[in-house]
Amino acid sequence: MPHVTTQDRVVVQPDKTNNQTASGLIIPEFEAPRNKTGVVVAVGPGRLTKKNVVVAVAVAPGDRVLFDSGAGVSVRTDGEDLIILKEDEIIGVVADE
Repeated sequence: MPHVTTQDRVVVQPDKTNNQTASGLIIPEFEAPRNKTGVVVAVGPGRLTKKNVVVAVAVAPGDRVLFDSGAGVSVRTDGEDLIILKEDEIIGVVADE
């Protein structure tokens, strides 16, 4: 099913988090890093200003983004976990190395 969103919303597929260290210790949820990364799956057309001008979203599908772990709304569709974020909840775009 294609993912469609509205306004300045961004659909992100979060990266799997590893809650275990290399030595086998399990990291509790409250001690895990606060920032998460994920890949943008879909973006809305943009935000509408008071002058009825559409401001396009600055990220595109395929971009890897950084966001706070408490940001957005978590949804599960077609067996995959997704997060729907507003564009201003995205901290930045992670550059490919």
